[in-house]
Amino acid sequence: MSNSATISRPTAGADYSAELQNIRRLIYLYLFLLIIEGALRKWIVPQFSNPLLLVRDPVVLAIYFLAWRARVFPRNTFISSLAIIGVLSWIVSIFLLDPYVPMSRILLVTAYGFRSNFLHLPLIFIFARVFDADDVRKIGWWILLGMIPMSLLMALQFHSAPESFINRTVGLGEGEQITAGGGKIRPPGTFSFISGPIYYITGATAFVLYGSLRRATYGSWLLLGAGCGVLLAIVVSGSRSLVVSAASADSVNRLDKILRPSCTMGRRVTISSATTTKTKLLPKRSSASGRTSNTITSENTTSRTETTSERLPETTIARRTLQPAPRSNQLR
Repeated sequence: MSNSATISRPTAGADYSAELQNIRRLIYLYLFLLIIEGALRKWIVPQFSNPLLLVRDPVVLAIYFLAWRARVFPRNTFISSLAIIGVLSWIVSIFLLDPYVPMSRILLVTAYGFRSNFLHLPLIFIFARVFDADDVRKIGWWILLGMIPMSLLMALQFHSAPESFINRTVGLGEGEQITAGGGKIRPPGTFSFISGPIYYITGATAFVLYGSLRRATYGSWLLLGAGCGVLLAIVVSGSRSLVVSAASADSVNRLDKILRPSCTMGRRVTISSATTTKTKLLPKRSSASGRTSNTITSENTTSRTETTSERLPETTIARRTLQPAPRSNQLR
């Protein structure tokens, strides 16, 4: 299956060193593990559920190490604040738990808390340092492709009994997924819990909107399949958070169109049919009544019709080279 996303060649100034390529590969591996981690913990090797919870940590640490060597590790106020808050939280937790829990357990529990709350946050800044627009479009292509089987799996989970194999929880326990009422669960797809599909489907919604506005980016079959998958997943999810998150992606797009009418997400809106009238005064000539009048010449020039049918305010000036019309249009 070929990737239908429009991929441009690297620019001459782009740094495609071996270390940056390795960082990109590790990020792809990280995203892949993020999606299938729940499937591994629930269905394939549930006996290793606890170790698999940390399966992405070595990958993210390797990314940080290579990013530091390549000088693309983020050094900004957000990261500094994150480090300060994380260290202070760790210290406060140790002092609060010291009278009640042995120190060995305190260090273990607080270290895991630090990992869960702070370790993976700097990764989003590295994304922006090593990825370009083509990399993001490729990730979006795979997210849209995965949305199709993900929605079908969620529909199957929704219609299956809560105690069925496909709806089992992580590990070897006898627990059940979160229920949505009426004897139905909130289907987690390949993730461990419903929180995974919330973020995945929200991202898929954003890429569906992006691809709809830029038709040449993704194939029509992919947008149609992923769009139907998003709707199906929202219907069977039983999650209000998913509905709000997916709606917020559309709201951001609409707000962007309101605040910047000349620019939509991923596409510059150009004037569909702009007519500019240029007037100039010719030498004065006498009229039949003996009065002196000015002959006004009107030259209508029309810019080329663009791909969009949207019409901007009349005050917008076309940024196209205007081609003069034949001289026969003059008013004599």
